[in-house]
Amino acid sequence: MDKVSIIIPFYNCPYIDRAIKSALNQTYSNIEVIVVNDGSILYTDKVKSFLHSIRYIEKANGGTASALNAGIKNATGDYFTWLSSDDIYDPKKVERQMKKMKEAGARISYMSYFLIDENDRVTSPKIGVHHPTRELFCKHMMKGCFINGCTVMADMNIFNEMGMFDESLPYTHDYDLWLRILPKYHFYYIDEPLVYYRVHDQMGTKRHAEKINDEIKYVQQTHYGALSQFLQDLKPANNGKGFTGFFLNTVPKSGTHLLKQILLGIPGAFHDPYKDMFEGLPAQLEDHLKVLSTIKNNEFLSGHIYYSKEWHDMLENFKMKQILLIRDPRDVAVSLSYFIDRLPQYPLYEKFTKTGMTQKEKILDIIQGVQLKTFFYPNIHDYFSSFWKWNGKNRVLTVKYEDFMTSKEACNKAMLRLSKFIWEDAHPPLAHDQLIECMGKNINPKRSPTFRQGKIGSWRKEFDEEMKEVFKSVAGDLLIELGYETDKNW
Repeated sequence: MDKVSIIIPFYNCPYIDRAIKSALNQTYSNIEVIVVNDGSILYTDKVKSFLHSIRYIEKANGGTASALNAGIKNATGDYFTWLSSDDIYDPKKVERQMKKMKEAGARISYMSYFLIDENDRVTSPKIGVHHPTRELFCKHMMKGCFINGCTVMADMNIFNEMGMFDESLPYTHDYDLWLRILPKYHFYYIDEPLVYYRVHDQMGTKRHAEKINDEIKYVQQTHYGALSQFLQDLKPANNGKGFTGFFLNTVPKSGTHLLKQILLGIPGAFHDPYKDMFEGLPAQLEDHLKVLSTIKNNEFLSGHIYYSKEWHDMLENFKMKQILLIRDPRDVAVSLSYFIDRLPQYPLYEKFTKTGMTQKEKILDIIQGVQLKTFFYPNIHDYFSSFWKWNGKNRVLTVKYEDFMTSKEACNKAMLRLSKFIWEDAHPPLAHDQLIECMGKNINPKRSPTFRQGKIGSWRKEFDEEMKEVFKSVAGDLLIELGYETDKNW
């Protein structure tokens, strides 16, 4: 479980005890609460009863930015959150925000919130601003900051990349940092009001309104050039050009239709099944070359292509990316044993359909290989390795079927890898978390013509001890190389 550091800057605030209590009452267990006393001379007695539960840092007065930076420098968490000493967190704030960020693969997020008065009474409807594209988000952020800093959660590594809060900015240090971050990272929006922002007479936004407005103009002017360039860079991806066409290569029975559904969930993506390519035998290279030359932006081609130098060089000449999908070879063997008698074009079809073979005998044939009339059908090690040789080659991303089936969080992480790989040479039209949402919504196993069970580890119901030992002798080392086992003691 990732650790979250809740940093509370404190300067002469009468509500500090309520803020600390709300931070300590989080339902997310792996937290640390860091209170930074920024030279306070009032209300420090309200902190004393919490000293056994918090980390307490004292420093000379330097402003909120300096207090936040002191907290960050002393934090041991994986994620950062900021709670002003006059505000309150809902008990589920950290838990819900962390869960949503993990599901979306987000590095930084912000939430909606409520206003409260001096007595903790809610005085407003839910407040939150969401813009569906990075372009709109940037344009509106250039006009003003609509992010409440106390709703933000961020990966701590972002500070290493982008720097911390600017201590020369007393009032807009947060706005300045968000503008620095947004060209690099999308701010994921969570529409759950789990922060309570206190409005009272002594708050800085009321007492220093004129100075704050002047500082806002300064920050906007400072970042105008970089953000204008960022918007300009977004245009090629948003004017219809789309992503560069790529090739989807899959080991048969590894979830091809699932991955096609995911990829077709990308807005504008298309795939022509009549262009599918198989085997990659030398005699077919000329035909495959013609198909590859027809690829367009926003299109992906697919097939089952063994590794060969000729095919490798052909893709290199096109500078074409490839996504390689694999699956546990044991599950591949089982799935093939059930589907071969539905595929007349498959080499083992005649043998499997005319000899009355048992399911075990079919699986063993697939594991060990079969001598047919004109050639030897390869064993599972050689069969799988002919695809696995693509792994690690230039412009190849390898993904596992299991990555999409283990959990929603794992699936989203795998889709995030796909999204970043596909768009690595251009800005996507939507933020990656929004693309992930589009991909996930397009998953529907019932639309797959070859879907049987799709379960992980179905081989366990099929393999007896003899079959296990045969597989270990033929392809035990391969399972270790692929990362499905750490040794042969399975």
